[in-house]
Amino acid sequence: MRQSRSSAPALRIALAFCLAALALPASAQQHAVSRVTIVVKPRVYSGTCPTSIEFAATIYVSHRPVFVDFEWEHSDGGHSSPQRIEISGAWHRVTETWKVGTPGQRRNVWAKLRVLAPTSLASSQAVVELNCR
Repeated sequence: MRQSRSSAPALRIALAFCLAALALPASAQQHAVSRVTIVVKPRVYSGTCPTSIEFAATIYVSHRPVFVDFEWEHSDGGHSSPQRIEISGAWHRVTETWKVGTPGQRRNVWAKLRVLAPTSLASSQAVVELNCR
C-alpha cells in the first residue's frame, strides 16, 4: 500500500508519540524515590557492650513498582553491601542491626541509609548515645 504525501506527517507524529510513551517509564524511574526517613531504637543506650542497635529506614516512592538499590553507612566509616529491593507500594521499610560499643566507651554513633538508584538520595543520620559499662 502506498502512502499519500498528506498522511506522512501524521505517521511521523504518531511514531514520535509512541517513542515518547516508551521512554516514560525510564524517566519516571529517575525520580521514583521521593524521600527517606530513619529512626533508631534506642536513642540512648546505657548498659553492657558490645550491644546491638536497630536502625529502620522508610523509603517513599512516587512511581511503582520500582527497583531501589541502597546501602547503609555508619559513623565508623563502614558501609553495608549494596542491596536491591522492589517496592510495589507507596513505601517500604528496611532495617539494619549494628553491633557497637566496647566496655567503658561513651560516644555517639550513627547510621544512615543511602539510596544509590534510581535516585541518589540519603536519609539524615540516626544518632545513638552509647554509655557502655
